[in-house]
Amino acid sequence: MNRILLSLFVLLLLNGHSYCHLTDLNGWDNARWGMTIKELSKIYKVKKTSPECFTAQNVKIGDYKYNVHFLFSKLNVLEGIIINISTGWQNGGQCAYKPPTKEQCKNMERILIEQYGPPHKDSSENLFLTGSRRTTNTWEFPSTRIYFSGKPGFTIEVAYLAKVAPKK
Repeated sequence: MNRILLSLFVLLLLNGHSYCHLTDLNGWDNARWGMTIKELSKIYKVKKTSPECFTAQNVKIGDYKYNVHFLFSKLNVLEGIIINISTGWQNGGQCAYKPPTKEQCKNMERILIEQYGPPHKDSSENLFLTGSRRTTNTWEFPSTRIYFSGKPGFTIEVAYLAKVAPKK
């Protein structure tokens, strides 16, 4: 009996530590809410894509490359990050977009679950017209909300959003 209880205890202990137990999240990777464009540029090779957005292209996350869009407030401090599937550009500016596969969607979802644990809200729906499935998950932390949306053949997007507007 003691051996069974000990085995169950060890199993629960190991299972309980399979996820990172974060109490808060203040950004993504090395980017932190409230950073300036100058601070961010020291960490990532970014280019300005709009007045409030700077983009790092072909950032490797897991087995695939993504575009990472850093969103800045009117105070010029980081307040959001959107990661989506990379699109390639051919000569003449033609978009060579290759839609994400089911494997890519599952890979990104797996990475998020490994980093942040099970989502606080998740849903999957069958899309009858296309025969595919869209998955949406949400993780909540005191400083950050994370949204994941993955639909094979269409899109993968992860949004990290500051819950409170960062100040500099």
